[in-house]
Amino acid sequence: MVTAQNNGLACLCCNFIAQHPTDPSIVFTGLQDNGTAMKTGSFWRHVQDGDGGYCVINWADPNQILVFSNGRIWRSMNGGKTHESWPTQTNLGWETMTQPIVSVPFNPDPAQAAGANRVATGVGNKVWISDNFGATWPAAPAFKLSGSAGKIFALAFASRSRLFVGTVEGKVFRADQTAAGWTWDPLGGITGHLGVAGVITDIAVDWADPALNSIYVAFGSVTGPPPGAPDPSRVWWYDGQNWEPRSGTAPMALLNVEHNALAIDRASPNHIYVGADIGVWHSADGGRSWELFQNGLPDAPVFDLQFHPTQRLLRVATHGRGIFEIAV
Repeated sequence: MVTAQNNGLACLCCNFIAQHPTDPSIVFTGLQDNGTAMKTGSFWRHVQDGDGGYCVINWADPNQILVFSNGRIWRSMNGGKTHESWPTQTNLGWETMTQPIVSVPFNPDPAQAAGANRVATGVGNKVWISDNFGATWPAAPAFKLSGSAGKIFALAFASRSRLFVGTVEGKVFRADQTAAGWTWDPLGGITGHLGVAGVITDIAVDWADPALNSIYVAFGSVTGPPPGAPDPSRVWWYDGQNWEPRSGTAPMALLNVEHNALAIDRASPNHIYVGADIGVWHSADGGRSWELFQNGLPDAPVFDLQFHPTQRLLRVATHGRGIFEIAV
């Protein structure tokens, strides 16, 4: 007789996660080749098919959920608990495997609840913005980057009216909403764009800057340096005017491997966490030095890192070993 030997086996390839704003037991994750899964309490259930990607929960109305799958954005109005919970789908095109979908940052002020309905997605070099949490999308994108910018891979709202954009060509932009619409500008610094070619995998707002001009970015694959040159920095900081490498210096430096996710502690913004193809790393000084933040994590690629919006929990999505969390 064949007997299952899978109790306790954690082997799902998680791409991105979404978290209920007040109930930490509710989590969604997009899975490589295996759709989307939802955790309630101690149990996971499969709720959507295809190649799962980004997931977003409306922090003012957690019954509204968006998930990405095979070039489509699926929308639930009843908490996304079953396969039948996704009657609405939108196809804006499919140009990268997992296209980013992001919302305005959590804000506990009831007067700011309308901001939870604003979401953005990047398709190729176009950014689309919905103000009714994906119930409808405009006929035209909010803005379109120049053709040389490359395809969009990372998005991050700093506020309802400010959005940062990163591309597969190592280009970073800041977009601002004005009375005339959205305008965008490259963040080139004194020497132009970052002198590194590669994929901007994630963008994190530096909450220490009240003007919301400063960000950190992480690089995935990069063009290798010429012989004799130092390894390229995998994390960079933009101070509102210029770029600085923030991968640390030996022996407290990041490894020269792909770095995929960033998380900033809003309560203490000098504390930065980065997920790499080998584990999670922590910096207590804004990226000037780093240490391995393993604490029982397996040696697996980390594709997403998020702080829970109301609990002191840091959550880690690994590609091959499921999801982990730690109180910080």
